[in-house]
Amino acid sequence: MCTSAVIETMANQYILGRTMDFAFELEGEVIIIPRGFSLKTELASTKIVPTYGFVGTGRGAGNKYIFADGINEKGLSCASLYFPEYAVYNDVETDGMLNLAPHEMISFILSTFSTLAEVRTELKRINLVALKADLLGIVLPLHWIIMDKFGKSLVIEPTKNGIEIHENAIGIMTNSPDYKWHVTNLRNYIGIQPKQVESMTLFDTEFKPFSQGTGTRGLPGDYAPTSRFVRAFYAKVVALKSSCEIVAIHEAFHLFSSVDIPKGAVVTSEGTVDYTQYISCMSSANLTYYTQTYYVPQIKAIHLSEDALSSKQPLHFDVLSMENSILSLNK
Repeated sequence: MCTSAVIETMANQYILGRTMDFAFELEGEVIIIPRGFSLKTELASTKIVPTYGFVGTGRGAGNKYIFADGINEKGLSCASLYFPEYAVYNDVETDGMLNLAPHEMISFILSTFSTLAEVRTELKRINLVALKADLLGIVLPLHWIIMDKFGKSLVIEPTKNGIEIHENAIGIMTNSPDYKWHVTNLRNYIGIQPKQVESMTLFDTEFKPFSQGTGTRGLPGDYAPTSRFVRAFYAKVVALKSSCEIVAIHEAFHLFSSVDIPKGAVVTSEGTVDYTQYISCMSSANLTYYTQTYYVPQIKAIHLSEDALSSKQPLHFDVLSMENSILSLNK
Protein backbone atom coordinates (compact mmCIF):
# COMPACT_ATOMS: atom_id res chain seq x y z
CA MET A 1 0.00 0.00 0.00
CA CYS A 2 1.27 3.44 -0.99
CA THR A 3 0.07 6.71 -2.51
CA SER A 4 1.95 8.97 -4.93
CA ALA A 5 1.26 12.42 -6.42
CA VAL A 6 2.84 15.03 -8.69
CA ILE A 7 2.63 18.56 -7.24
CA GLU A 8 3.29 21.88 -9.00
CA THR A 9 4.27 25.29 -7.58
CA MET A 10 3.34 28.72 -8.96
CA ALA A 11 6.88 28.96 -10.31
CA ASN A 12 6.38 25.80 -12.41
CA GLN A 13 8.55 23.70 -10.15
CA TYR A 14 7.55 20.07 -9.73
CA ILE A 15 7.61 17.59 -6.87
CA LEU A 16 6.97 13.85 -6.91
CA GLY A 17 5.85 12.66 -3.51
CA ARG A 18 4.82 9.34 -2.02
CA THR A 19 3.80 7.58 1.16
CA MET A 20 5.55 4.31 1.95
CA ASP A 21 2.92 2.08 3.51
CA PHE A 22 4.13 -1.39 4.38
CA ALA A 23 3.63 -4.12 6.98
CA PHE A 24 7.28 -5.21 7.00
CA GLU A 25 9.71 -2.94 8.85
CA LEU A 26 11.86 -1.66 5.99
CA GLU A 27 14.32 0.31 8.16
CA GLY A 28 15.40 2.24 5.08
CA GLU A 29 18.07 4.89 4.83
CA VAL A 30 18.45 7.84 2.51
CA ILE A 31 21.31 6.83 0.21
CA ILE A 32 23.16 8.67 -2.56
CA ILE A 33 24.57 6.46 -5.34
CA PRO A 34 27.31 8.41 -7.12
CA ARG A 35 27.97 8.39 -10.85
CA GLY A 36 29.82 5.36 -12.14
CA PHE A 37 29.36 3.23 -9.03
CA SER A 38 28.62 -0.30 -10.25
CA LEU A 39 25.50 -1.85 -8.71
CA LYS A 40 25.22 -5.62 -8.34
CA THR A 41 22.07 -7.25 -9.71
CA GLU A 42 20.38 -10.60 -9.11
CA LEU A 43 21.47 -11.93 -12.52
CA ALA A 44 25.13 -12.19 -13.45
CA SER A 45 24.25 -11.31 -17.05
CA THR A 46 23.06 -7.84 -16.03
CA LYS A 47 25.08 -4.92 -14.73
CA ILE A 48 23.98 -1.44 -13.69
CA VAL A 49 26.70 1.23 -13.91
CA PRO A 50 25.10 4.59 -13.17
CA THR A 51 25.53 7.22 -15.84
CA TYR A 52 23.70 9.50 -13.45
CA GLY A 53 23.94 9.69 -9.69
CA PHE A 54 20.77 9.60 -7.63
CA VAL A 55 19.37 9.80 -4.11
CA GLY A 56 16.51 7.87 -2.56
CA THR A 57 15.34 5.68 0.27
CA GLY A 58 16.64 2.14 0.23
CA ARG A 59 18.73 -0.49 1.91
CA GLY A 60 21.95 -2.21 1.09
CA ALA A 61 25.69 -2.43 1.51
CA GLY A 62 28.74 -3.10 -0.60
CA ASN A 63 27.44 -2.76 -4.13
CA LYS A 64 24.00 -4.38 -3.74
CA TYR A 65 21.10 -2.04 -3.01
CA ILE A 66 17.32 -1.98 -3.28
CA PHE A 67 15.48 1.35 -3.62
CA ALA A 68 11.83 2.25 -3.17
CA ASP A 69 12.08 5.72 -4.73
CA GLY A 70 14.51 8.47 -5.65
CA ILE A 71 15.56 11.32 -7.92
CA ASN A 72 18.61 11.58 -10.18
CA GLU A 73 20.84 14.48 -11.12
CA LYS A 74 18.79 15.17 -14.27
CA GLY A 75 15.62 15.77 -12.28
CA LEU A 76 14.03 12.43 -13.17
CA SER A 77 12.26 10.93 -10.16
CA CYS A 78 10.63 7.56 -9.66
CA ALA A 79 8.72 5.58 -7.03
CA SER A 80 7.68 1.93 -6.84
CA LEU A 81 4.28 1.03 -5.41
CA TYR A 82 2.72 -2.34 -4.61
CA PHE A 83 0.67 -3.91 -7.44
CA PRO A 84 -0.62 -7.24 -6.03
CA GLU A 85 -2.78 -9.57 -8.13
CA TYR A 86 -1.97 -7.53 -11.23
CA ALA A 87 1.83 -7.55 -11.67
CA VAL A 88 2.97 -10.21 -14.16
CA TYR A 89 6.63 -11.08 -14.78
CA ASN A 90 8.47 -13.61 -16.90
CA ASP A 91 9.90 -16.75 -15.30
CA VAL A 92 13.14 -16.90 -17.30
CA GLU A 93 15.81 -14.68 -18.79
CA THR A 94 15.51 -13.69 -22.44
CA ASP A 95 18.51 -13.48 -24.74
CA GLY A 96 19.03 -10.05 -26.26
CA MET A 97 17.02 -8.33 -23.52
CA LEU A 98 18.10 -6.54 -20.36
CA ASN A 99 16.97 -8.96 -17.65
CA LEU A 100 16.09 -7.30 -14.35
CA ALA A 101 14.37 -8.25 -11.11
CA PRO A 102 11.34 -6.02 -10.36
CA HIS A 103 13.02 -4.54 -7.29
CA GLU A 104 15.94 -3.35 -9.46
CA MET A 105 13.84 -1.07 -11.65
CA ILE A 106 14.28 2.07 -9.52
CA SER A 107 18.08 1.78 -9.59
CA PHE A 108 18.06 1.07 -13.33
CA ILE A 109 15.71 3.92 -14.27
CA LEU A 110 17.38 6.58 -12.13
CA SER A 111 20.92 5.61 -13.06
CA THR A 112 20.26 5.31 -16.79
CA PHE A 113 17.68 7.84 -18.01
CA SER A 114 17.37 11.61 -18.12
CA THR A 115 14.04 11.97 -19.97
CA LEU A 116 10.71 10.21 -20.26
CA ALA A 117 11.34 9.74 -23.99
CA GLU A 118 14.39 7.64 -23.15
CA VAL A 119 12.33 5.61 -20.69
CA ARG A 120 9.67 4.91 -23.30
CA THR A 121 12.23 3.74 -25.85
CA GLU A 122 14.44 1.64 -23.61
CA LEU A 123 11.68 -0.13 -21.68
CA LYS A 124 10.98 -2.10 -24.84
CA ARG A 125 14.18 -4.06 -24.21
CA ILE A 126 13.48 -4.79 -20.54
CA ASN A 127 12.58 -8.32 -19.42
CA LEU A 128 11.31 -8.38 -15.85
CA VAL A 129 12.15 -11.74 -14.27
CA ALA A 130 10.27 -13.09 -11.25
CA LEU A 131 13.19 -13.02 -8.81
CA LYS A 132 12.88 -12.68 -5.04
CA ALA A 133 14.15 -9.69 -3.13
CA ASP A 134 16.51 -10.93 -0.42
CA LEU A 135 15.21 -8.39 2.08
CA LEU A 136 11.66 -9.75 1.98
CA GLY A 137 12.14 -13.23 0.56
CA ILE A 138 9.37 -12.71 -2.00
CA VAL A 139 8.91 -11.53 -5.57
CA LEU A 140 7.67 -7.99 -5.16
CA PRO A 141 4.54 -7.18 -7.21
CA LEU A 142 5.29 -3.61 -8.32
CA HIS A 143 4.38 -0.83 -10.68
CA TRP A 144 6.10 2.54 -11.03
CA ILE A 145 5.41 6.24 -11.37
CA ILE A 146 8.07 8.38 -13.11
CA MET A 147 8.21 12.19 -13.35
CA ASP A 148 10.59 14.40 -15.32
CA LYS A 149 11.78 17.92 -14.47
CA PHE A 150 8.87 19.42 -16.43
CA GLY A 151 6.26 17.65 -14.31
CA LYS A 152 5.27 15.14 -16.99
CA SER A 153 4.52 11.72 -15.56
CA LEU A 154 4.26 8.10 -16.67
CA VAL A 155 2.91 4.98 -15.00
CA ILE A 156 4.71 1.73 -15.84
CA GLU A 157 2.75 -1.48 -15.23
CA PRO A 158 3.92 -5.06 -15.91
CA THR A 159 0.81 -6.99 -16.98
CA LYS A 160 -0.15 -10.14 -18.86
CA ASN A 161 0.10 -8.02 -22.01
CA GLY A 162 3.69 -7.02 -21.27
CA ILE A 163 5.03 -3.74 -19.88
CA GLU A 164 2.32 -1.11 -20.33
CA ILE A 165 3.13 2.61 -20.29
CA HIS A 166 0.42 5.14 -19.43
CA GLU A 167 0.52 8.93 -19.62
CA ASN A 168 -0.27 9.98 -16.07
CA ALA A 169 -1.99 13.27 -16.86
CA ILE A 170 -3.63 13.50 -13.42
CA GLY A 171 -0.39 12.75 -11.57
CA ILE A 172 -1.77 10.28 -9.01
CA MET A 173 -1.05 6.61 -8.33
CA THR A 174 -1.82 4.11 -5.59
CA ASN A 175 -2.02 0.30 -5.76
CA SER A 176 -4.20 -2.29 -7.48
CA PRO A 177 -6.31 -2.24 -9.61
CA ASP A 178 -4.50 -0.90 -12.68
CA TYR A 179 -4.11 2.78 -13.53
CA LYS A 180 -6.86 2.86 -16.17
CA TRP A 181 -9.38 1.44 -13.69
CA HIS A 182 -8.58 4.16 -11.16
CA VAL A 183 -9.02 6.94 -13.71
CA THR A 184 -12.38 5.52 -14.81
CA ASN A 185 -13.49 5.25 -11.17
CA LEU A 186 -13.01 9.01 -10.68
CA ARG A 187 -16.25 9.50 -12.61
CA ASN A 188 -18.11 8.33 -9.51
CA TYR A 189 -16.93 11.41 -7.60
CA ILE A 190 -17.19 14.31 -10.06
CA GLY A 191 -19.81 16.06 -7.89
CA ILE A 192 -17.48 16.45 -4.89
CA GLN A 193 -16.33 20.05 -4.35
CA PRO A 194 -14.81 22.31 -1.68
CA LYS A 195 -17.79 24.71 -1.75
CA GLN A 196 -20.73 24.29 0.55
CA VAL A 197 -23.98 22.63 -0.45
CA GLU A 198 -26.69 25.27 -0.77
CA SER A 199 -29.80 25.22 1.38
CA MET A 200 -33.02 23.89 -0.10
CA THR A 201 -36.68 24.55 0.63
CA LEU A 202 -39.11 21.64 0.33
CA PHE A 203 -42.75 21.64 1.49
CA ASP A 204 -42.30 25.09 3.01
CA THR A 205 -39.41 23.80 5.12
CA GLU A 206 -35.84 25.10 4.68
CA PHE A 207 -33.10 22.50 4.91
CA LYS A 208 -29.69 24.00 5.65
CA PRO A 209 -26.33 22.18 5.49
CA PHE A 210 -24.55 21.38 8.71
CA SER A 211 -21.46 23.54 9.25
CA GLN A 212 -18.57 23.35 6.72
CA GLY A 213 -17.37 20.61 4.40
CA THR A 214 -20.74 19.52 3.08
CA GLY A 215 -19.51 19.67 -0.50
CA THR A 216 -17.16 16.78 0.24
CA ARG A 217 -19.92 14.37 1.29
CA GLY A 218 -19.22 11.09 -0.48
CA LEU A 219 -15.45 11.46 -0.49
CA PRO A 220 -14.21 7.99 0.58
CA GLY A 221 -12.42 7.92 3.91
CA ASP A 222 -11.14 4.36 4.10
CA TYR A 223 -7.58 3.19 3.40
CA ALA A 224 -8.22 0.95 0.38
CA PRO A 225 -6.11 1.88 -2.69
CA THR A 226 -9.23 2.81 -4.65
CA SER A 227 -10.28 5.29 -1.96
CA ARG A 228 -6.81 6.73 -1.40
CA PHE A 229 -6.54 7.40 -5.15
CA VAL A 230 -9.76 9.44 -5.08
CA ARG A 231 -8.83 11.25 -1.87
CA ALA A 232 -5.34 12.17 -3.11
CA PHE A 233 -6.76 13.33 -6.44
CA TYR A 234 -9.28 15.57 -4.68
CA ALA A 235 -6.60 17.01 -2.39
CA LYS A 236 -4.40 17.76 -5.39
CA VAL A 237 -7.18 19.36 -7.43
CA VAL A 238 -8.31 21.76 -4.68
CA ALA A 239 -4.84 22.55 -3.29
CA LEU A 240 -3.66 26.13 -3.73
CA LYS A 241 -0.42 26.42 -5.69
CA SER A 242 2.48 27.44 -3.50
CA SER A 243 4.69 30.43 -4.21
CA CYS A 244 7.97 28.56 -3.69
CA GLU A 245 9.38 25.10 -3.16
CA ILE A 246 9.64 25.25 0.62
CA VAL A 247 5.98 26.18 0.97
CA ALA A 248 5.07 23.55 -1.64
CA ILE A 249 6.92 20.88 0.33
CA HIS A 250 4.93 21.71 3.45
CA GLU A 251 1.70 21.62 1.44
CA ALA A 252 2.72 18.29 -0.11
CA PHE A 253 3.25 16.69 3.28
CA HIS A 254 -0.17 17.97 4.35
CA LEU A 255 -1.67 16.40 1.21
CA PHE A 256 -0.12 13.06 2.07
CA SER A 257 -1.31 13.31 5.65
CA SER A 258 -4.83 12.86 4.24
CA VAL A 259 -3.90 9.36 3.05
CA ASP A 260 -1.25 8.23 5.51
CA ILE A 261 -2.07 5.22 7.67
CA PRO A 262 -1.62 5.23 11.46
CA LYS A 263 -0.53 2.06 13.20
CA GLY A 264 -3.43 -0.22 13.97
CA ALA A 265 -5.80 1.13 11.31
CA VAL A 266 -4.92 -1.61 8.78
CA VAL A 267 -3.98 -5.20 9.63
CA THR A 268 -3.00 -7.68 6.91
CA SER A 269 -4.37 -11.21 6.51
CA GLU A 270 -1.12 -12.41 8.14
CA GLY A 271 -1.86 -10.33 11.22
CA THR A 272 0.86 -7.72 10.60
CA VAL A 273 0.29 -3.98 10.89
CA ASP A 274 0.41 -2.01 7.63
CA TYR A 275 1.22 1.66 8.22
CA THR A 276 2.93 4.69 6.67
CA GLN A 277 6.59 4.22 7.54
CA TYR A 278 7.74 7.38 5.78
CA ILE A 279 6.70 10.09 3.33
CA SER A 280 9.13 11.43 0.74
CA CYS A 281 9.04 14.33 -1.72
CA MET A 282 11.51 14.77 -4.59
CA SER A 283 12.17 18.21 -6.06
CA SER A 284 13.11 18.19 -9.75
CA ALA A 285 14.05 21.88 -9.68
CA ASN A 286 16.55 21.77 -6.81
CA LEU A 287 17.47 18.05 -6.88
CA THR A 288 16.55 17.67 -3.24
CA TYR A 289 15.07 14.66 -1.47
CA TYR A 290 12.77 15.47 1.45
CA THR A 291 11.63 12.85 3.93
CA GLN A 292 9.56 12.49 7.08
CA THR A 293 9.39 9.30 9.14
CA TYR A 294 6.58 7.92 11.29
CA TYR A 295 8.16 8.90 14.62
CA VAL A 296 10.07 12.00 13.45
CA PRO A 297 7.65 14.48 11.84
CA GLN A 298 10.36 17.07 11.19
CA ILE A 299 11.05 17.16 7.45
CA LYS A 300 14.67 16.38 6.59
CA ALA A 301 16.38 17.31 3.31
CA ILE A 302 19.28 15.78 1.38
CA HIS A 303 20.60 17.65 -1.65
CA LEU A 304 22.32 16.03 -4.66
CA SER A 305 25.47 18.13 -4.55
CA GLU A 306 28.33 17.78 -7.01
CA ASP A 307 30.59 16.50 -4.22
CA ALA A 308 28.10 13.75 -3.43
CA LEU A 309 27.66 12.84 -7.10
CA SER A 310 31.44 12.56 -7.49
CA SER A 311 31.95 10.42 -4.40
CA LYS A 312 33.76 7.10 -4.74
CA GLN A 313 31.28 5.25 -2.53
CA PRO A 314 27.56 5.55 -1.73
CA LEU A 315 26.66 8.00 1.01
CA HIS A 316 24.28 6.88 3.77
CA PHE A 317 22.13 9.26 5.83
CA ASP A 318 20.37 8.31 9.05
CA VAL A 319 17.43 10.71 8.95
CA LEU A 320 16.59 10.00 12.59
CA SER A 321 19.85 11.59 13.71
CA MET A 322 20.06 14.39 11.14
CA GLU A 323 19.84 17.88 12.58
CA ASN A 324 18.94 19.86 9.46
CA SER A 325 15.37 20.55 8.47
CA ILE A 326 14.00 22.16 5.34
CA LEU A 327 13.92 25.53 7.06
CA SER A 328 17.65 25.44 7.85
CA LEU A 329 18.83 23.74 4.68
CA ASN A 330 21.74 25.63 3.16
CA LYS A 331 22.63 24.54 -0.37
